Amino acid sequence: MIFGFFDPVNYDGVPMADIFRSYKKYFDEVSSNFVLQKFYITGSPRPELLSYKLYGDVSYYWVLLMINEILDPFHGWIKDEEAVHKSCEQRYKNKPNGVNEILYHVDSEGKPFWRMKEYPVGSGNWYDIGDSLNKYLQHHGTLVPVTAIEHDMNENERKRTITIIAPNDISKFLDMLTRRLERIRDGS
Repeated sequence: MIFGFFDPVNYDGVPMADIFRSYKKYFDEVSSNFVLQKFYITGSPRPELLSYKLYGDVSYYWVLLMINEILDPFHGWIKDEEAVHKSCEQRYKNKPNGVNEILYHVDSEGKPFWRMKEYPVGSGNWYDIGDSLNKYLQHHGTLVPVTAIEHDMNENERKRTITIIAPNDISKFLDMLTRRLERIRDGS
């Protein structure tokens, strides 16, 4: 549907849609006329399946991706736990502790502290790992290490809450977007 509005380009003699032109500003312009809703994703459905569940049409998956500014539907969208583990294993395979590599520490309020070491161990005195003489205290208190897999699982969970156009508004939204893109195509 929307791809019919993409300007044609010639690639090695084959005409195709210019997918590099951004239509986001027109999308945002039209979506500003609607009350957008927060939606909590249960499970780990692909965008196409969620589009079908919400709108009755798998081809509206791009609306979910665009409204949530997701450019990569494989890594920007929620994954199942096994996929998170596989992705994390791949990314951290060259680290000494793999997925158990400590990326940072957090305090009791969840504030992250990067590149920290406790000295002496058990003292609650935390220094930057580059402070070899332990002269510049960065934090005093308890910090909890966060491993690569814990970080990736937390990031994946944050992807559960997305923005959607209400199912009863999707037809009107698509009609308004189509009319807006037609005006752009026609030069008005």
